[in-house]
Amino acid sequence: AASLSEFERFYESGQLGDKTSIIHCVSCGGTELSAMRAKQASLIWSPQSNVELYGATTDIPTAMNMGINVALGPDWTPSGTMNQLAEMKCAQRISDTYFDGRVTNRDIFRMVTDRAAKSIGVEDLVGKVKVGMYADLAVFDGDREFPYNSLVATSAEQVRAVFISGRLNYGDSDVFGSLNRRNEFCEAIAICGLEKTICIRDEDGDSNLTDPDDWPLFGFDDLLNYMTRV
Repeated sequence: AASLSEFERFYESGQLGDKTSIIHCVSCGGTELSAMRAKQASLIWSPQSNVELYGATTDIPTAMNMGINVALGPDWTPSGTMNQLAEMKCAQRISDTYFDGRVTNRDIFRMVTDRAAKSIGVEDLVGKVKVGMYADLAVFDGDREFPYNSLVATSAEQVRAVFISGRLNYGDSDVFGSLNRRNEFCEAIAICGLEKTICIRDEDGDSNLTDPDDWPLFGFDDLLNYMTRV
């Protein structure tokens, strides 16, 4: 009731529009979803957190059938999943169990790519592999015959490469080369028992871990230590 009242106040004050993204919306029914569709607002779905906190989740099939743009996000760690890969698996399980498979793996793929970009107003910059857009790309090891199923089933160990603006920032060490890596300060790390490479540091030198302005000098261990301390 409280969240519905909040939605009503938000709508009545004229703030709902095509640049609005409503997160969760678990209690939203036909009235609220119709208002969102009419104003071309987006919906961000966080199924794991919804179930953990409320024992229910948003009526995503109805939202999709109405043509509402739906993105997927893991919310926060205390009630959500650890990362987007885990949230995708949760979405799949809920779809198969409660939505009769209405949310397909292809839908889930789009919820974390072009539909996610649209939900935050950057669909002209990222979200698709297209000439003129930023090359923010993730590459996974999987079955090319069934790409959407493979993506939803993938794990952190299967992340082969992550490109940001066309430069390789993270991935398996064997895919890094002098021409594709972000810079010369990339470092080897172990993830789930596998050798990976990550590029965090922007400058050479010793960092001052008490000064966040020294972040250009932070390496992977420096960043972990700082995050643990704060």
